[in-house]
Amino acid sequence: MDYTKRQCLCSNSTSALRIAIAIGISLLGAVGLSHAQLGAPAQRVVIITLDGLAAWVLPNADCPNIRMLMRDGCWTMNARTVRPSETLPAHTSLLTALPPSEHHVDWNHYLPQRGYLRRKTLFTFAKWAGLKTAMIIGKKKLFHLANPQWVDYAPIIKRANARKIADAAVKCIEEFQPHVLLVHFPDPDWMGHKYGWGSKQQLRAIEECDTGVGKIVTAIKRKGWWRVTLLIVTADHGGHNRIHHTRHPYDITIPWICSGGAVKARGELKGNISICDTAPTAAYALALYMPDRWKRRAISKIFEEGGLDK
Repeated sequence: MDYTKRQCLCSNSTSALRIAIAIGISLLGAVGLSHAQLGAPAQRVVIITLDGLAAWVLPNADCPNIRMLMRDGCWTMNARTVRPSETLPAHTSLLTALPPSEHHVDWNHYLPQRGYLRRKTLFTFAKWAGLKTAMIIGKKKLFHLANPQWVDYAPIIKRANARKIADAAVKCIEEFQPHVLLVHFPDPDWMGHKYGWGSKQQLRAIEECDTGVGKIVTAIKRKGWWRVTLLIVTADHGGHNRIHHTRHPYDITIPWICSGGAVKARGELKGNISICDTAPTAAYALALYMPDRWKRRAISKIFEEGGLDK
């Protein structure tokens, strides 16, 4: 079902700025200017998060699809998430480019009385540009981020697992055809809490998610979008033992992988990479507006051949 059948968490509001930008976008459309004509590196962005995928665990899992994306793109196993290193605050940082101290989502449960996130996100700026947006998510708490003002399509997936999430994402790509899509696989986190990070059960869950990633890549290619797509695969947090909320490096160190035809550079990303770089990089790829208050900037060198050598 689409967002019209979700429980409404807050009322709509309209700002003068939003109206002005919408008028501007309409005028651009009237003269036939497309994202491609405006020089954007990409026309589609897909962000995939594997909940609880610790950077130290990933090399131990058999993940041919993720490894293919690494080979054909840019990656680091030393990216950092935010504190608290928990699912809802981290995904909020991923979409807002702000730390929890500024976006103020410091809880990690579904609390309907809190309503939808009011901070502007990547989805906000995509909608201002007239793009279609979607979320395929495996935990109810993430519906706090699915504000129907900005997210067009966000189905409720009961008893979500890697297979159901992947199938829903493929359906979304094939039928709804979003320009910006966030896909969330919950499985690694569940298995980490139950059996421990790095356990054989968690490795199996990661491998099932990798199969799902492969299905999504295949769907993108089948639509003929791969050449103009930025695909980011990352995590909200890592973990150790059966927890992930501490300052331990295993909890806060995550993979950050960029691939797709829009990515021209190849190899390992060096330097300080954060989960908060995700929204700016996606916005840059689509030539979207980026507010000055965003604390991070786009990793733009991934869109240049030899960009990692500069």
